[in-house]
Amino acid sequence: MTKVERQKKKKNRLNIYLDGEYAFSISDDIYVKFHVHKGKQLSEEAIATIIHEDHLHRAYVAAIQYLRYRMRTEAEIRRHLRKKEMKEAVIDRIVSRLYEEKLLDDLEFAESFVRDRMNRSTKGPLLIEKELKEKGVSESDIKTALEQFTHEKQVEQAKKWLEKEMKKKLNTSYKRKKEQLSAKLLQRGFSKEAAKEALNAVPFEKDESEEFLLLKNHADKLYTKYKNKYDGFELEMKLKERLYMRGFEFDQIESYVRKLLEEEL
Repeated sequence: MTKVERQKKKKNRLNIYLDGEYAFSISDDIYVKFHVHKGKQLSEEAIATIIHEDHLHRAYVAAIQYLRYRMRTEAEIRRHLRKKEMKEAVIDRIVSRLYEEKLLDDLEFAESFVRDRMNRSTKGPLLIEKELKEKGVSESDIKTALEQFTHEKQVEQAKKWLEKEMKKKLNTSYKRKKEQLSAKLLQRGFSKEAAKEALNAVPFEKDESEEFLLLKNHADKLYTKYKNKYDGFELEMKLKERLYMRGFEFDQIESYVRKLLEEEL
């Protein structure tokens, strides 16, 4: 070994020169571990061992840094190390070491993840299951972790979300609004049973005057849209069809459309 030089950008790494030429770089820890110094004779086998140990060290440090901010799954660790172009054999060794040191545990991660989502979000278990699958958690660990998200807790979470949503003013009929809320609960990962129970449990009374104003607003806009395209019976049917599709009750539609067309004659 003819020269040891500290890197300018990475202060914790050293460049090793053999016979006057750059050969490889190692970390300070590997430098100390193998008592590397200028003038030391290194066999090809010793060089290969030092380089391999340095790869392991770099991969371990990268994994530990990745774990600093939150728990990770095995799949996340593997993806992270692959992005850093670590060899699969090295990744396997690091993953095994992390398990031995109790720094990796997919079941513990999944259980913590579910608790966090239950406490800090209004997502249902099906959506949480999808998130865990994307993080590489196994089916069995997901199933075990989701046991804490009982049907009763689903209903409770769904009710909290519904209570917030019902405060929003939507430009749609009572029936359509209820259908939309039900659909959104399913999209958020709640079961059909939990969504239905939550909808029935949360007060959701129909305001007849508000419903009529919505009907009037929609009907007037539709009339303006179609009056130059259709007339007579065809126009009447088109208006009724569109209003019914928007969730308004047939009797209200019949009454207002008749009145609207009579006024326009």
